[in-house]
Amino acid sequence: MDVIGRWFNRSKHVRWSFVLQNVTELVGCILCFNVVQGQIGYVLFEHFGLVGHTFSVFRLVKMLFLQMVVGILSFLIGFYVLLHTVQNIGAELLRFGDRQFYKVLKREINLTSYNNILLSVFKKGGILKLRH
Repeated sequence: MDVIGRWFNRSKHVRWSFVLQNVTELVGCILCFNVVQGQIGYVLFEHFGLVGHTFSVFRLVKMLFLQMVVGILSFLIGFYVLLHTVQNIGAELLRFGDRQFYKVLKREINLTSYNNILLSVFKKGGILKLRH
C-alpha cells in the first residue's frame, strides 16, 4: 500500500461523469490547439518565399509577434492538458482520494503548520529516510 493510501482512503467508486468531463476538456484543448495553429500559425508561412510576395521588416516583425502568441497559447494549452486534465483523469480512474488529503490541509491557517502536516505524511511513510 502506498504512503498516502495509509493515511487517506481511496474513493469507493469512480465518478464517471467527472472522467467524461475531463476527457471532453482534453478533446476541446486538442481542437483549440488545432484552431490556433491553423488560423494563426501555418497561415503566416503559406506564401513565404514564393515569387511575387514581397518581404519587409514590418512583415517580419508581425510574423515574429504572431508566432510568439501562437507559442504562448500552445504552451498554456499543453500545460493545462498535462498538469490538470490528464492527471485528473488518472487520479479519478485510480480512485485516488485526494479530496480527503486536501480536506486536512485546508484547515491549516499558517504556512508552517501546513508544511509540517504535509511533510509528516512522507516522513512517517519512510520516503525521506536515508537508505544505507
